[in-house]
Amino acid sequence: MKYQQVMEYLRDALVLGSVPGLDSIVRLTDEMDSPQKGLSFVHVAGTNGKGSTCTYIAEILKAAGYKVGLYTSPYIRDFSERIQVNGVPISQGEIEICGGKVIAAAERMVAQGFAKPTVFELTTAMGFEHFKNCGCDIVVLEVGLGGRLDATNVIDSPALSVITAIDLDHTELLGDTVEKIALEKAGIIKTGRPVVMAGQSAQAVNAVKGVCMEKGCALTLSRPETVEIKSCGMDGLVFDYGDFKDLRSGLFGLYQTQNAATAIEAALALRAQGYAITEQHIRAGLEKAFIPGRLEILSKNPPVVIDGAHNPQGAAALKESLEAAFPNKKFRFVMGALADKDYKGAIDTVAHLAERFYTVTPAGPRALQAEALAEEIKRHGIAATTCNDMMGALTAALNSADENTVVCVFGSLYIMGDAENCFENGQLLDVSKSGPEYSLQDAGKPAPAPKKGRMATRTLCQIALLIALEVVLNRFCSFNTMSLKIGFSFIPMALCAYLFGPWYTMVAYALSDFIGAILFPIGPYHPGFTLGAALMGIAYGFLLNRKYWKKVRFFPNMVLAAIIPCIAVGLFVNTAWVAHLAGGHGYWWWVSYRLPQYAVLVPLNLIFLPLLKKLADKLKKAKLV
Repeated sequence: MKYQQVMEYLRDALVLGSVPGLDSIVRLTDEMDSPQKGLSFVHVAGTNGKGSTCTYIAEILKAAGYKVGLYTSPYIRDFSERIQVNGVPISQGEIEICGGKVIAAAERMVAQGFAKPTVFELTTAMGFEHFKNCGCDIVVLEVGLGGRLDATNVIDSPALSVITAIDLDHTELLGDTVEKIALEKAGIIKTGRPVVMAGQSAQAVNAVKGVCMEKGCALTLSRPETVEIKSCGMDGLVFDYGDFKDLRSGLFGLYQTQNAATAIEAALALRAQGYAITEQHIRAGLEKAFIPGRLEILSKNPPVVIDGAHNPQGAAALKESLEAAFPNKKFRFVMGALADKDYKGAIDTVAHLAERFYTVTPAGPRALQAEALAEEIKRHGIAATTCNDMMGALTAALNSADENTVVCVFGSLYIMGDAENCFENGQLLDVSKSGPEYSLQDAGKPAPAPKKGRMATRTLCQIALLIALEVVLNRFCSFNTMSLKIGFSFIPMALCAYLFGPWYTMVAYALSDFIGAILFPIGPYHPGFTLGAALMGIAYGFLLNRKYWKKVRFFPNMVLAAIIPCIAVGLFVNTAWVAHLAGGHGYWWWVSYRLPQYAVLVPLNLIFLPLLKKLADKLKKAKLV
């Protein structure tokens, strides 16, 4: 089954909504020979902090050397984010394989007279199949809704059950008190299996304690009172937790200390079961953790922050973090909400920080219309502007901002991807802060369409720097073997591929070859050499930039990138032009003559490509590109 067919089937299943209960997921997985059986799980439920806690735990386990599956929801930009193995999202090819098997099983169910599974049940089964196929050592599994009747609760006894912060949410399904909701979340607890819970209100803790006593489970509570925050800002979060000193979090926000504390206790509980987890693994996992849409910095100047806070508890955590990271600043909020969330309580929580709101309508049938949200905000005595889309809202907020203004997007995870898509390299697309291209008065109108061919000035300068570096390396940092030049010029071009993709790298490699031939001629020039360089740039770009190739994991991609540009392009294409220009020998003689050059270049690529990837990741994380 093709990728688009799988995605269309899932979209069609959206109309079924959420149907609590395990009968359907049990039948579906039975039809698939129960792929979840034989897998080990850390099962995570809660109202707030599930996604962050799952990410922390997964990164700690990955740092300890385990192959870790991660299942979360919802996604920010792409469906594949929901199902990951060691941080790599499921590829389109793997979606076709796993989705095809799930859909075939679902159709057999329908043919037998059973109801069609919901989209969450289908996706959960797809995750199980992918994790089984990948041979995961352990899977960190986030509950979708509640716990007791959630589709993820089809699993057998997990290695560990984790319950994060509990608050009033989905009260029509889970109950109208914290105790009732806590009992629903505690439905993931299995007899005799250890439980870790975030330290929180007595009502929630006592409800979970009661279930643990009934089922003979050891309960460990995190100790939020032992957290001491050292620093919090756009450059990161440093804190102590109990005996753990100077921990660094890859997730920005004061509230992440509580999720990190829960993840640390989960790691210690797993260690008690024999998992080889050290303090260094815990530190590394916390620092490497990243999840889009959780107090993510899209721009540092001016500051633009996005956060998926969608209820009063989440909004309170957001407010606390904003006040700590941006003291004495003014805040302009861009907000979109779902109608079934307590958006009124979220507005009330951050109201005293707000200078103005800009409202948008999220995608989906549960969305609250931007006009209705703006009217509710105005009832709190705050100015609110209705906007047609996220680009319009962000543009209006930034055009009226000054050096003391912070723009914050919040209200629903469903609008986080829209906000991310409006930025490129830390800059809002196609907006001139110095001109009236899109002013506050236009906030209710559609934003101008992005100009696809336009490059940010900073990007242009960065690529020019890489071109200059390639020319210099090619001329001054080469050495000879058998009179053939062996150089390091691939280094800046591979870095360009990691950062900017195949098309920019194609242009950069072609320009660097042409400029180098003009400035430092070593023989007759032929356009064929520039064509070969362009082809090498394309090959590097497609193989090394994950935006363009997600089907192969990094290590095979790296090997292919070390071989294909050198062998397929360099050895054969460029050598053809050498043979044509030099004459005197046949083509295959020149191939054999140049083989030693590529026998050196391929290992050099294998050595430097992983190092360049680490450099590219650091540059991206620091928002320098």
